[in-house]
Amino acid sequence: MWRLSEAVGERVLKAEEDLREAVYEQGYLPEPGKRQAKELYVEADGVWVRLQGKQKEKWAEICQGIAYDGWESLQGRAEAYRLQNKRVYVHGLEKSSFWEGALLALYQIWDFDHIGRVVLNGDDARWIGTGKECFENVIRQQDGFHIARCCQRAFEKEDGRALYQALGQGKADEVGRLWANARRKEGQSGQRALNWLERHLNDPELIDWRLRTEQSPPQARGLGGMEGNNFHTIACRMKGKGCSWSLRGGSENGKGAGIGL
Repeated sequence: MWRLSEAVGERVLKAEEDLREAVYEQGYLPEPGKRQAKELYVEADGVWVRLQGKQKEKWAEICQGIAYDGWESLQGRAEAYRLQNKRVYVHGLEKSSFWEGALLALYQIWDFDHIGRVVLNGDDARWIGTGKECFENVIRQQDGFHIARCCQRAFEKEDGRALYQALGQGKADEVGRLWANARRKEGQSGQRALNWLERHLNDPELIDWRLRTEQSPPQARGLGGMEGNNFHTIACRMKGKGCSWSLRGGSENGKGAGIGL
């Protein structure tokens, strides 16, 4: 099974690299996707895995993205939804750009000529932010999980929860009041979270994207499926339990993890 996983991952990497060279270096344009959607929701994040051997770097990041065009309510379960037409793209440890590969994968599924808006969700990692340059009419959203975690680490429970809600709703006066009066936690973790929040307090990307657009689909929901996808696709099989990877093995197995999803 291990050898099969490596073989499949190697073939996928080779095929993607061949296509990347044809498109970005030779001007080849692949057949566009046929699926049409008014909005496309794209989320991205990375998982750090331990490297083995005598390499200079001890950790490497495997990047992952998901894309979907809506939500489907699950029958018989209150407030339970499934991402509609979800596609997963896993970028191993290749030297090429994450977004070069991700765009090629998405382009062959959706008809980008008919997408009216792209909502891009993720933390403040620089490589995620560069995704704004790859789409037209894009709205950038800071991932709610990371904002909530910083609020919880920086302030006492109730104050942190109230601040997170005020930030997402764009209530500037309420944010200012809470910032001045909220009970802060001590320790390095709390200080780091406080510093992050202070840098981003006036960032419109912390406000829910639905409040920053004149019209959003009535069924639209907040974004935040990336953490769960990271765990089920990569972390549960490539982190912990003494796992460590060579550059080749990490790349092939990380890429192979995203096949067929």
